[in-house]
Amino acid sequence: MYSIFISIFISFFSFETSEETIDVHYNKKEETIVIRGFGGFEKNNSVSVYFGEVVKTTSQPKIIGSFTNLGTVISFKSKYGFSQGTAYTVLITIENQIQRFVVITPKSNFKPSTSIINVYPTSSQLPMNQLKFYIEFSAPMRLGNAFEHVHLYKLPEGKLESEAFLVTAEELWNPAKTRVTIFFDPGRIKRGVQPNLQLGLPLVEGYTYKLVIDEGWLDVNDVQLLNNFEKIFDVVSVDRESPDPKKWVIDFPKIKNESSINIDFKEALDFGLLHSAILIVDETNRSIEGIIHVSDNEKKWTFTPKDPWLKGNYKMIINAWLEDLSGNNLNRKFDVDLNDKKDTPKNINEVLIPFTIK
Repeated sequence: MYSIFISIFISFFSFETSEETIDVHYNKKEETIVIRGFGGFEKNNSVSVYFGEVVKTTSQPKIIGSFTNLGTVISFKSKYGFSQGTAYTVLITIENQIQRFVVITPKSNFKPSTSIINVYPTSSQLPMNQLKFYIEFSAPMRLGNAFEHVHLYKLPEGKLESEAFLVTAEELWNPAKTRVTIFFDPGRIKRGVQPNLQLGLPLVEGYTYKLVIDEGWLDVNDVQLLNNFEKIFDVVSVDRESPDPKKWVIDFPKIKNESSINIDFKEALDFGLLHSAILIVDETNRSIEGIIHVSDNEKKWTFTPKDPWLKGNYKMIINAWLEDLSGNNLNRKFDVDLNDKKDTPKNINEVLIPFTIK
């Protein structure tokens, strides 16, 4: 029978305080990391918890969570929970001396069943100032360690671009926890900003890159993916122009027996925003429910109403925050040249396009 405190103590760079040796355990029942013998959070004392096995001088973001202090016993509970069968590093600082502990949580008995459906944009050609990727999974995922499993390599030499993405403690997931957004570092994309001046854009025109998502990423049951995922793409020139609805080809149904609204944007737009930035309302401003389908590498959009159209007047409402792949939206460009008067915002919140069903 397991004891209340299940502990796997893998590595410990020994250092003894004047009182007692510190011990670190994982409490399976409470799903917490427990630290015994720590003197408490005084002026020069601290505890940090990280995903995986990291060194004492790591720059990796800390795991977000809360501490409970009961005398010489401290418990740490992760905001997103701990993954099963996974290593975590605890760095304890006492009077500027760092002790390193690694604990491993018990493994899950589930078999792998979750896979990556796709990575967006789906195009094999992306602009040099590409802003983000969406990674979509077939089932909910475990939160808290996304950046450990996403890697970008510059081909053909296979160089790891370790500073390409914006690494944050808070991850950007949809409510169902099946899609995460990974941003390239905006500071490297915007001209004149220090990261851009020092490192340049994350992607270089004329080169080929490979995005690798490794199978060690755990789903909500703490089981790794069925397999890894790779996306190879070529980089083309920067895009610093806002999308222009006047250039879109929009096909509205003219009679109630026709079903779908079709838009050809003539360029790839942001996959995530295409599911929320365009609304259809009737003459009473009631939203029309329907199914959105995005195709042709996010260049085309189709809306099919849930119920048949009724005769009457309708409006398509396009929110101005609809973006292209480089973050340029209908109102303003993402990377603005302050000396160019053409780069000023258009001061619009939305674009309205009326149509009639007979």
